Amino acid sequence: MRTMTGWSARALRGLARAEDALRLAGHAAQSRVNWASIAAEAGYADQSHLCRELRRYTGFSPQQLWRRVPNDEDLWVYRTWFGWNPQSRCGEQGELC
Repeated sequence: MRTMTGWSARALRGLARAEDALRLAGHAAQSRVNWASIAAEAGYADQSHLCRELRRYTGFSPQQLWRRVPNDEDLWVYRTWFGWNPQSRCGEQGELC
């Protein structure tokens, strides 16, 4: 695997699981994302495990990423891939979840 992608199989599995967690967050029905629930559903041991892994791959904690996606053009891929539009789920005054 490493010779084809430059990534180990373990790293690719971790990245896929992180993407699953982000997809779940993007499609969450609640107005506030429950990261502990997302972590459990995506197969993480706990919320801190999800936070560490997302920080490893994105440089941000889940909540930091969630808050930055609507306004940071460098993060457009998250809006596109995962259907993220965090502002549409928040209060009318633009408060972030």
